Amino acid sequence: MLILTDGRPAHGRVVVGDDLGIRTIRITGGACTVERPSRLIRGDEAPQLHLMLTLDGRIDIEQGDAGAQVGGGGLAWYASTESYRAHAPGEFDLLHVLLPGSVGPLIRDVLGPPSTALPAQEASTRLVASLMRGIVAAQAVSVGGPAPGTLEAALLGLLGALPRRAQRPRDDPREALFDTAVRYIHDHLGETDLSPARIAAAVPVSVRYLHLLFAEREMSVAGYVREERLLGAARDLADPAHAHRKVGEIGRARGFVSAAHFNRSFARRFGRTPGRHRESGGGPALPRAG
Repeated sequence: MLILTDGRPAHGRVVVGDDLGIRTIRITGGACTVERPSRLIRGDEAPQLHLMLTLDGRIDIEQGDAGAQVGGGGLAWYASTESYRAHAPGEFDLLHVLLPGSVGPLIRDVLGPPSTALPAQEASTRLVASLMRGIVAAQAVSVGGPAPGTLEAALLGLLGALPRRAQRPRDDPREALFDTAVRYIHDHLGETDLSPARIAAAVPVSVRYLHLLFAEREMSVAGYVREERLLGAARDLADPAHAHRKVGEIGRARGFVSAAHFNRSFARRFGRTPGRHRESGGGPALPRAG
């Protein structure tokens, strides 16, 4: 059981999939804050882990002494048998995969402590996110699909193959600076003048240090901004709620300076034009490097 704690009206939609031996939860909604305090957790509950992929928007998640802001495309996890708090400052779209609590040590080794954000550009995040999306797609056409348990085994196998994460101390100031930069990027993603210099000034750090913060996570500032814009545009093009909007309008709203720039960047990333992506309903495409 969850409780709404900020008193604001909330709206949303929850879709639960329980096919093929693995349970998924898709949640969309608006600005709200929810908590699961310890008094609402029964002692006889079977422990479960929520592997959370933020498809769009941002979620601030806290559990125990850990907390993080998980932006679009980012990954985090938390346990259902411990109290937690989640805040969405605006519209959001989440995908959860539920795993047995017994795999907690593996998840912690690979993804870090609960409520630790893994940015969208990290290689581990991209691999896990791709499989999570594939699991949901397989559930939608489960007739003749994988045998029950196969998808859970595939996800755990992938997690087991990923490198273990060396955690920095929580008081490392670089973590807070990086989180501030990512938050600023997501708050201003639709603005075409979102340059490294502007982001650095908002943190505030030097441009050189900003590039270092992203390089430590095997990404570039420009690459992160571009990827977040493209992923957001891909979701908008596949969303029936945006069917009335022109392709170029969606690109401009996501920060691309022109329709030609949007088309080239999108085709380079996804292997097809924005128009073809919309026609396909956002179905699978083979991403290209870049």
